[in-house]
Amino acid sequence: MFTIDILWRVGFILSNPSPLNFCILTISIAAYVWRALFEEKFLQNYAEYRDYMQQVKYRFIPGLF
Repeated sequence: MFTIDILWRVGFILSNPSPLNFCILTISIAAYVWRALFEEKFLQNYAEYRDYMQQVKYRFIPGLF
């Protein structure tokens, strides 16, 4: 879900380039990463999620992060 929204925002920036839009994109990506890490830390309390983490190694970009 986060990845699709980030890709949508990147597409918007490519069609509407401006320093302000780039700043908004950077802040929103940082917020998504922070939120994903925060949620993951919370969800690690559940055995089902720990099992899921063993199967799915990456959060946003396969092979990278």
